[in-house]
Amino acid sequence: MKAQQSRRWFGFLGAGLVVAAFAGSAIAALPKTWGPGDTLTNVDLNDNFKNLDGRVSQLEGSQAPQVVYLKDVRLPGTNGGTFPSSTWGQRALNTIENPSGYTWVSLNGNQFTLAPGQYEILATVPSHWCNRAQARLRNVTDGTTTVVSASGLLSERQGLDGQATITSNSVIMGRFAVSGASKLFQIDSVVQIASGDDSTLGHKSDFGEKEVYTQVRLVRLSN
Repeated sequence: MKAQQSRRWFGFLGAGLVVAAFAGSAIAALPKTWGPGDTLTNVDLNDNFKNLDGRVSQLEGSQAPQVVYLKDVRLPGTNGGTFPSSTWGQRALNTIENPSGYTWVSLNGNQFTLAPGQYEILATVPSHWCNRAQARLRNVTDGTTTVVSASGLLSERQGLDGQATITSNSVIMGRFAVSGASKLFQIDSVVQIASGDDSTLGHKSDFGEKEVYTQVRLVRLSN
């Protein structure tokens, strides 16, 4: 088979995929090319398809983000609980959504363990009628704060009858690394003034569905 024919054959079967899908790829094995008068052998063709298969596999792996959700899910009509004023406390996490069964994360007793790797977090942490509030991702193993939420006055509370009460979310977002060994984490929050009942950490919607409060989205970016 001559080079001109081989270029048409390989171009139809895979060259376009290689250019479109693997631009910028770090894989060293590139498809072989031929010049005028060169002969394409079955060994050359098989090698090219092996390279193409490897590149497709890498693309599929790199484009499938590993995402897990951790949540505080309660029975219908249940408030989110309360904390003492101006005191950091652990937020409840009782549900893990991990349909792919990733082993780099586990949840136990409101705390979660992460294996070494690079991660991205997005978490919403509600507070109700509390003035100022803030939340954080806490590395329990090292005793350090990993990511802090945005700051602000979430819902003003003056204790006046008829004043509107508001539930707002502190949002934690950022990237971080777990190095060496697995580490234990939890979500903490603090409120300036507790609401005086069991709704400081989130007020029920009470529409017959489950009540959901703290929610955490974890993405593993790399090992």
